[in-house]
Amino acid sequence: MLTIAGATVATAPDAGRADALARALDRLAPEERTAPSALGEHVVLEEVLGPARLAYLPSQHRPVVPLDAAGELVAVPARSAPVAALLDACPAEDVAESGVRDLDSPAFVLAVDGRPVAVAGYERWPSGVAHLCVLTRPGARGARRARAVAAAAAAHALDAGLLPQWRARPEASVRLARALGFVVLGQQLSVRTGREQHRAGRDGRPPGA
Repeated sequence: MLTIAGATVATAPDAGRADALARALDRLAPEERTAPSALGEHVVLEEVLGPARLAYLPSQHRPVVPLDAAGELVAVPARSAPVAALLDACPAEDVAESGVRDLDSPAFVLAVDGRPVAVAGYERWPSGVAHLCVLTRPGARGARRARAVAAAAAAHALDAGLLPQWRARPEASVRLARALGFVVLGQQLSVRTGREQHRAGRDGRPPGA
């Protein structure tokens, strides 16, 4: 499910679940639709991912690479040795969350003493969206390193005529997006529902009763 500026888009794997989800969403305010606690009052949630906030960078706002970022910033191919070395040095969960393995852009790598410590780039999504992907080596976070590589990737996306998008769950990631000029416009939530699709509503009756 995706909610942006009060509008909600949701997809489901079959007609039955789509109908149950639509009825649930009709009973919720826009800001509740990506809140697991609120949605879970109307459908059975077996698995939840998110919510994550979605932010976008206005075309007139070009992020600047901080001059005091510790390290040397270079642009390299996404499938290059420096990127591979950084991926190997990071926990698998962090790598999967970052999306760096799927970059369509060059990779902007920050190296300290020849060792890559941060990387950013983007995936090209439909409708001209550039989905930003950022990864920093554990133990090397701070010193504005993530901000440096993310600023370089976002500027590259703007130069390509794309709309930079930032998706974040951790509060630190949201703060970084805002520092770069991204504006939070919505939220995304992924869920897996059970076979039992209905719960009692807030008034104690089954939804639709």
